[in-house]
Amino acid sequence: METADAVPGAVDEWLCAVESRVQRAERVTDASAAEATAAILDSGGVDALSTLPEAVAADESALRAVAARIDALVERVAETDAQPVVSSLSAAANRERSDARSASSGDRSDARSSSNGDRSDARSSSNGDRSTDGKPSSGIAR
Repeated sequence: METADAVPGAVDEWLCAVESRVQRAERVTDASAAEATAAILDSGGVDALSTLPEAVAADESALRAVAARIDALVERVAETDAQPVVSSLSAAANRERSDARSASSGDRSDARSSSNGDRSDARSSSNGDRSTDGKPSSGIAR
């Protein structure tokens, strides 16, 4: 899991690859013949190092472009303060959800009470046709 101050995985992988190429270039820069030979052998031969100058030049260009973009984004981030807006929107959304749940549960309560009322009305009307002894009543109050 990455923390807020950690470099994202893909960026870290790219930077590690660049760093590896830079380290190889550093080993052969101003190296003696013996040091250059050792660097060539450690890198897998002359063919492995043949594209190193172009790769390092491309890395330098990409790093400068990324650095400029990062600097610009850092400036933009420093100028923002989204917390008050986000907090207000979150609070409003939570109120809406709460109101919707209340209305929804109220609808269910109304439905239950009216369906219970229907059943109790049906029982009372069917019981109202019979007296307490189970015989049909005349419907006249005594």
